Amino acid sequence: MVSNIAMRRKMSTILIVDDEPLAVERVQVICAEIPSVRVIGTASDGAAALPIAIGAFSLASSAAVTRGVLRFARLAAISSSSMRAVTAFIDRDNINTLLRENGITGDIGLLSIDIDGNDYWIWEAIDCISPRIVICEYDSLLGPDRKVTTPYDPAFDRITAHYSFLYGGASLAALDHLARRKGYALVGSNSAGNNAFFVREDVRGTLPAVTPTQAYVQAKFRNSRDRQGRFTFLPFAECRQLIADMPVVDVEQNITIPIRDIVSTASSAL
Repeated sequence: MVSNIAMRRKMSTILIVDDEPLAVERVQVICAEIPSVRVIGTASDGAAALPIAIGAFSLASSAAVTRGVLRFARLAAISSSSMRAVTAFIDRDNINTLLRENGITGDIGLLSIDIDGNDYWIWEAIDCISPRIVICEYDSLLGPDRKVTTPYDPAFDRITAHYSFLYGGASLAALDHLARRKGYALVGSNSAGNNAFFVREDVRGTLPAVTPTQAYVQAKFRNSRDRQGRFTFLPFAECRQLIADMPVVDVEQNITIPIRDIVSTASSAL
């Protein structure tokens, strides 16, 4: 299913929702050949599509946000009255204020972070809530071992940071490092290779914790672009090389290094 999210300057922004990967890839190829179409993401069902849609609507009007919440609430089979969408560009200085202003504080059930860049820094900054479960996107291009993340930039935009759309995010090891500091255990990741799951230690019970190496899954999807914004679907190794000179911060050693160093280390270990 392809859902039309917004229309701006005669540009159609769409979200592809289908549980068949080959169908999704075929629609992406078709869309890549249409100059007036921009794909902002893919999802396997309505529930997965909802957070992507809300993120896309942050660039649109409040009226569009409301329409989007109603539409994707129906897809996710949940009540729209229990949802609130807020339009804001999130940084580590405003995230706690945004949560408090919307009545979200203390012990909560679930926090999902997927903002394509500052994920590590936003989670690090959050202190007004204590989620029992945290789902955070990781960048498998950064490998399973090094504790690295994109340098913090309050205005970071993955679309403009690098033309390939590949640069932006944190390694699984960096997120695990932060999680343990905050009292969470890594318990696994999804089969697509982009989301990690953490559980607060006081509620983990007998659920086994795993290491970043055990949980790491190399991304199964391809979303690289060329300089004209067209999908190129490069294989994993070529994607790494494409952003090899971009900087990342080693959060354990507090140094900035190029991704090339991570790629070289990973290659030597093979």
